[in-house]
Amino acid sequence: MYITFNLNHTITVELKDGTFIGTTSGTPTSIPAGGYNLYFDDTVGVSGPSFRLNGPGANFTENMTYGEYPSATLYVALQPNTTYTWFNEEQPGVLFRFQTTSQSIGVSTGSQSSGSGKTSSSSSQDIVGSAIKTFRGSLDAIVYKNGKLSLANGGKTVKSLKSGSYTFSVDDESPKYGFSVQVLKGKAKTITGKSYVGNHNVTLTLKPGRWSFFTPGGKQATFFVTS
Repeated sequence: MYITFNLNHTITVELKDGTFIGTTSGTPTSIPAGGYNLYFDDTVGVSGPSFRLNGPGANFTENMTYGEYPSATLYVALQPNTTYTWFNEEQPGVLFRFQTTSQSIGVSTGSQSSGSGKTSSSSSQDIVGSAIKTFRGSLDAIVYKNGKLSLANGGKTVKSLKSGSYTFSVDDESPKYGFSVQVLKGKAKTITGKSYVGNHNVTLTLKPGRWSFFTPGGKQATFFVTS
């Protein structure tokens, strides 16, 4: 799916063939169930739109840090025979509905990309891996005002995780520090930048290896991902 943030503060969601996803009235759009890559495009740098997807196993928000990042890639697994909704949180009264069929498809993620900072280019992010993984839930992260970071799974500090997709739900309370994730010898993924304050959710696929989370220029905390 290709999700575009437009200068007029609207959001469009479409498939590669140009099919628009979601209707505000009448019969919902129908697509196969299965794994989808969500490619976010905010190259125009509009600040404000926030994409919200709701449905079984697919509840998350992506706002591109309100114009700070030009692109991002997430992964979602849509269940069969299920209705989903999406909307722009700037326009909560306009709800788009779509449904999945009993047919399931699998989408290889291939090379993923995500924007870095405010540049107009994107770079390959090998931290998300090259194959669809099981969605394993949310990880709760906090960036405290003093720069201290925490990462928890079910209320317990993260020391090790099974490989798969996780939603990093970051509560950033600091205007000076941010939250980044990186696999050993891989490229860092910035979830919240140094100037960002607020909540931000990003879903990443973690492959086996040694990982760390940190604020840029700060101390790293390590955890391990097993197969």
